[in-house]
Amino acid sequence: MGEKKVIRLFVDCPLKEGDRVMLDEGQRHYLRDVMRRTVGDEVALFNGCDGEWSAEIVELSKKTASLRVQKQLRSQQIDPTSPCILCVALLKKDPMDLVLQKATEMGVSAIYPMITARTVVHQFNHHRAQALVREAAEQSERLDVPRVTEVASLKEVVASLPPQVQPVFLSERGCSEGEWDTNKATAYFVGPEGGFTDEEAGFLASLPLGGVCHLGKTILRAETAALAIIACHQFAREIKK
Repeated sequence: MGEKKVIRLFVDCPLKEGDRVMLDEGQRHYLRDVMRRTVGDEVALFNGCDGEWSAEIVELSKKTASLRVQKQLRSQQIDPTSPCILCVALLKKDPMDLVLQKATEMGVSAIYPMITARTVVHQFNHHRAQALVREAAEQSERLDVPRVTEVASLKEVVASLPPQVQPVFLSERGCSEGEWDTNKATAYFVGPEGGFTDEEAGFLASLPLGGVCHLGKTILRAETAALAIIACHQFAREIKK
């Protein structure tokens, strides 16, 4: 048999050498019953601020799981540039799950689910969404987990953004307008399958600091557009380095 792959887990507690960390019920089940780990096995832990640490399983039973933190594997990486934020209208379950997972893998700092005039879905399981992005962060070797906000209206989302954030909305038709700096905090607004209404588009286009982005001649599904703009943003940042 090959060497066991080290499992990564996000924990909501400080991490330093010698600390004992208690896992929650879901993590205990995952380690013991799904991944068949045992006492003495190594696990990698991260919490979004203290970097990544190796830890040894010291207790793993039907009711309890605890680990002892051993040494730091990676220090927390402080991104000198500003965040990429995704503001996306609620989609059906599978497309929304895809956006949450892949946006996390691609490095967004926050995801703002929205209800717009043409949104068909109005239910959003915030707890489940947080679990999805946490799992995606664990699997993609991120050292942090993006924040997922409670669902809100388009105008509520705009009002909740810090004033220095550049709002950029994706347009199905027309052409790109305005200039925005991908090395500054940018919030990309992606509408539902029916797109933004003329009123919503006019509201977004009137916001200061940002612009309008058109992604090409074909009409993209909402989940495709969301992931495409994140990829464009990250590529633009990389070529500026």
